[in-house]
Amino acid sequence: MRILFYCWKAYNQADIISALRRRGHTVDTFELELGNFEVDENFTGRFIDKLFNGEKNTACSNVPEAQEHECNERGTAEKLSSVYDAVFSVNYFPIISDICEQFSETGIKYICWTCDSPLSTMYHQSIFNKCNYIFIFDKFCYMEFKERGANVFYLPLAAAVERADEALGHQYDIINNSIYYGVVDRECKEQREQRENREQRERGGQGERGEQRERGGQKAYRESDRSFCSDQNKGNEINPGHCHSDETSSDYLYDVSFIGSMYRKNSYDEIKDMLPDYVRGYFDALMKLQMEIYGENYIDGMLTAEIIDELSRRFRIEKSERSFSNISLIFSTTVLGFKIAQLERYKLLGALSKRYDVSVFTDDENADFVLAHNMGPVRYWDESPVVFYNSRINLNFTIRNIRSGIPLRVWDILAAGGFCITNFQPELVMYFKNGEELVWFEDEADLVKKVGYYLSHEDERKRIALNGQKKVRELHNYDVRLRAIEEAITT
Repeated sequence: MRILFYCWKAYNQADIISALRRRGHTVDTFELELGNFEVDENFTGRFIDKLFNGEKNTACSNVPEAQEHECNERGTAEKLSSVYDAVFSVNYFPIISDICEQFSETGIKYICWTCDSPLSTMYHQSIFNKCNYIFIFDKFCYMEFKERGANVFYLPLAAAVERADEALGHQYDIINNSIYYGVVDRECKEQREQRENREQRERGGQGERGEQRERGGQKAYRESDRSFCSDQNKGNEINPGHCHSDETSSDYLYDVSFIGSMYRKNSYDEIKDMLPDYVRGYFDALMKLQMEIYGENYIDGMLTAEIIDELSRRFRIEKSERSFSNISLIFSTTVLGFKIAQLERYKLLGALSKRYDVSVFTDDENADFVLAHNMGPVRYWDESPVVFYNSRINLNFTIRNIRSGIPLRVWDILAAGGFCITNFQPELVMYFKNGEELVWFEDEADLVKKVGYYLSHEDERKRIALNGQKKVRELHNYDVRLRAIEEAITT
């Protein structure tokens, strides 16, 4: 197929494009920021120009003005059939669906694969356009739109094993030039001294190796680690060019790591002072309750008619007549959902950092962690796989908006050969065995306990990480997922 891929800021779009090209498809890209997801004349005009390679339909120049628009659409549609077979995007865009539907006689398809859930843009009449082939990674969301009658398919996200291999093949340069020195230089002098003094105290009186785990996380790689891994991986088909030594536990940079947003800036904090005291108190209690429960959503059922009426009086939603989104959906996801993520991540990382050495990689450089190290951001494409691989334990905290699905971070950790501890999500049991390919936790106490256990059980942890990596490399890579898309759109 010849595919026009709409690019925005989606993390996994480059992985999808690479996989499409590997599978023999011709992929061109289009990138232009949308002013409005539904109506944007500049975007529409330039997108159609791209579909036609910038050619203007001159066949209608002598047609009466009243018939010119109809002629242009007909002539453009005829030419479009020889240009692209499909438009592809990560997440759903009503404006793109409507453009494809406009030229539906050519057979052009609009393929989208979600990476966020739920998407407010999907609550729109364009979701029923016949050109749509919508692949949803969250099964709960998939069932909702399937029942509405939209042409949707369930498709989990994927593991970018090729990108992980490429990054880990250059990990020593990345560590020394980017992650390691960049991170250490961001630490204030006092923090470095405290960490170094703590490490020295823990080593003292316990011999050179010691029984306690080394803290401090950041360590430069040694050439001996490089040569050992090179020797060990000769003939290794699972993760060529990189491994963790079975003879020493020192070939890690970090004990416990988390890569992700801390949602320090969120909508709830911006509007909470406008809420009546009883509503604010109600939301605080509701969020606290939801934080204690994994795998089940309480928020939707607790937004009572009285609460919704109160919100409707104070806040106005800008939406078109074609949208069937509502204030309950928006408030439960983009407002309360992100605030819960902020509270939960600070709480869990704080609890872990009281006992273990925790490194947080986040774009919020002003995030204040009491004991965990704020390492600043890392590049998704090449640095995050190196952090995943070089951490004894990688954490995943799924934002509560994702009702049942497995977020991209889990697939990324496993693709890089990292050990993953994640909160429970209902779909985990469909693809993984707990304690064999990854580990999930039920609550804060369970998380703290399991982190301690797996830090002190090196061999078991490495075995689980390798099993998880083998599973995603074989069954959950991008080629497997795109094959499913190809089959769905041709049947």
